[in-house]
Amino acid sequence: MLNSLNLFTEQYKKLTEHDIFQFETITKEIIKTGFIVNNWDTKETTYYNFILKNTQLFKTFFDIIGFDFHDRRDKDLYYIKDQDDSYVRNINKNETIILLALRVLYENQKETATLESTVTIKYEDLNQMLVDINYEHSRRGRATIRYVSEGLRLLRDHKIIRHESSLDDNSIITIYPSIELILDFKKIDEIVNRKKSLIGGEVLDEID
Repeated sequence: MLNSLNLFTEQYKKLTEHDIFQFETITKEIIKTGFIVNNWDTKETTYYNFILKNTQLFKTFFDIIGFDFHDRRDKDLYYIKDQDDSYVRNINKNETIILLALRVLYENQKETATLESTVTIKYEDLNQMLVDINYEHSRRGRATIRYVSEGLRLLRDHKIIRHESSLDDNSIITIYPSIELILDFKKIDEIVNRKKSLIGGEVLDEID
């Protein structure tokens, strides 16, 4: 810890006043959302590029305060994870089911996608997936949009997906590579197999 503190102090002293402001802004943002995703928006791209130039500074800082800082430039993102996995513990059943459905749709699209790091689906694809697994908030072949919107809102806040302000069958949902990391899925087969445990709205066990 002392070595990390000394290293951080040495690096921090080299920052300009503007860089210090950027560092403080970005650390607050990544603690709030868990992710910094390149090309999310102009501001986020600025954050991403700043971390790119100061990766060791952020790694050392988060090590000091008890977080693992992960450099995933291969996915165009950085993220942090605490030892308690607080995001996993705080996500409810409704959000978990929607997250897993999106993860399967994401992987299916990635198999045929181009080199783009994001995947786009239509809301009707998500609706059909939820109906197929007997999502508990479904009626007459439709998932209740109020519950789906609630789940999507949390995932948007954590920079996992983006979607248009209103939802209908043709609404586009953009899924970001952060979805691959949010629950540390090790194998896509594990996710596909867990579709069975969603039937009837059963509570999911945590994925290691």
